[in-house]
Amino acid sequence: MKVFTRRRFRWATIVLIGLILFIASRGWGLVHKEALANAAFYTYISDTNEQEALLRTVKSIESNFNYKFGYDWVFSYYDIEGKGFPEDLRSRIDHMTSGTIYIEEITRDNKYFDLPGGIDIDYLRRVGMSGGHYGLIPNHQYLSYKLKNRFQSYGYQFLETLKRYRYVCNVEVNTELMCDVDWDFIKFTEQNKIVYGFSYAPVESISGIRTLYKTFEGFLEAEGSAIDPSNMIKFVKGGTETAPIHTLCNLDSNMGIIDMEILRSEHYRRFFEHMDSAYGIFYERWTDYSLITMYLSTYVSKEKIFWIPDTGYQDVLSRRSCPLNLETRMEHGCVCDPRMDLSFSKYSCLRRFFSETEKELPKGVPEQDRTLRFKRLNVQGGVFERQFSRLDGEYAGLFLNERTSEHSGDVQ
Repeated sequence: MKVFTRRRFRWATIVLIGLILFIASRGWGLVHKEALANAAFYTYISDTNEQEALLRTVKSIESNFNYKFGYDWVFSYYDIEGKGFPEDLRSRIDHMTSGTIYIEEITRDNKYFDLPGGIDIDYLRRVGMSGGHYGLIPNHQYLSYKLKNRFQSYGYQFLETLKRYRYVCNVEVNTELMCDVDWDFIKFTEQNKIVYGFSYAPVESISGIRTLYKTFEGFLEAEGSAIDPSNMIKFVKGGTETAPIHTLCNLDSNMGIIDMEILRSEHYRRFFEHMDSAYGIFYERWTDYSLITMYLSTYVSKEKIFWIPDTGYQDVLSRRSCPLNLETRMEHGCVCDPRMDLSFSKYSCLRRFFSETEKELPKGVPEQDRTLRFKRLNVQGGVFERQFSRLDGEYAGLFLNERTSEHSGDVQ
């Protein structure tokens, strides 16, 4: 009888420990939902067949941040193959995440996920989707990538599953965190009425955005009175007043949180329509973050934009942000290599952001740009492009060959 009792006790202990570990893995009980911001994570899935990169991203965000808080996560996808969302992928995502997940299909009648009205299809094929037109810039030739960028610039903020949230933290597939983020930067955004928080500030290649700033100047002429007096327009505008030039600076959106009221506003709609009418997303390689950076730098107070520090951010293009201060790295359990940090090198505009917003540089950051050799050829371009290349023929067949005047994709 004594042996039987011990066995029962041992099994009960094992079950209890397993239950505790399961609850901890789901993030339950750590932070009450009422204490969270009205916010969610959001990820657009370009190819549900490319699951490894997506799951690695979800695991990284959950393990380094969200398991402590349990924010919801919204995933959207365009079902170009007509197969629906894979149930095994849904189950694996649900098992990994600490909050509730929502998966929304972008349907063919979604006017935002489409080509803009009046676009020259022949020119798009010959120039915008030309393999050699923009050299080494990843994904410039894929229609699916261009459609995604138009949708992320204007469209995703109206998804039914996102309408309930005031703040949305976009997370691109292949984004990872190399540090433990133990403070709720999402709640910080809400409490301080921040408009945008970003993790990286890349310098864009001029090859893909040759007409971007000139097009933006046209909007400035028409909407100059709306410019915020505390703007940081010099983040994107260099040169002189008589001969301005684009700095090529961006606030990246690969892991960025934004106040959705800005993107849903009438003024932003007018901005997008103006930029969209130039077809730069399709003829060149404008991205959602290049458009949003232009808008935020000009029409939002610089006090409402902040850099999310000490994340150990890295992405598939080998853009890395690693704290340069040893004490900071130890405090946050960072596994990144500070020698590979690009955030305060010539390949990043983060130093310019600190200058324009008159903020003090983080600990360990030298006064001058760090010397670092970085070649775009060495980035994982193949991994990045694989998200869009497999299905691009089907996108071209649907959106180019079957385009009609009755479904032009104009934003109304």
